[in-house]
Amino acid sequence: MGGTPGNALESRWIFNLSRGSERLWRTAVLFDPGGPFVTSLLWEEAGVVLFGGGTTVFAVELMDGTERLRRQVDMYFGSFELDPEHEHLYVLGGRDIQKFDRDLRWQWSSAPIAVDGITMTGFSGQWLHVSAERDPPGGWVPITLDVRTGRTPR
Repeated sequence: MGGTPGNALESRWIFNLSRGSERLWRTAVLFDPGGPFVTSLLWEEAGVVLFGGGTTVFAVELMDGTERLRRQVDMYFGSFELDPEHEHLYVLGGRDIQKFDRDLRWQWSSAPIAVDGITMTGFSGQWLHVSAERDPPGGWVPITLDVRTGRTPR
């Protein structure tokens, strides 16, 4: 699977899904401008390919490229993270995190925990560990969230 950018005035990427030399499908994804990251992730357990960029996240059917989800994120899209069992998707944005189940049903959004970026550091039991930039540049702090609720421990 690969993507290529549109011309300099567009935020459009063309993605091709191939098996060996056989192209299974091709789709154009139009991201709103402004985000620093564009990426894709194959989530086989959910039967989708995920695309993120600008302030938008897309999920398309693995078999034919049909759109299944389009969701806005706060500030900008940062990254996709799957839990160790690949049952849940975490979408890290510039300020908060959103969680989805394997059927792409929204589970929760965290409160704003950052001012300019969140990176994943890992999972332990019911806890999601991230680093959140709270005082740019370089003011990263560790944050722990309950994977069931998206809230910090009391």
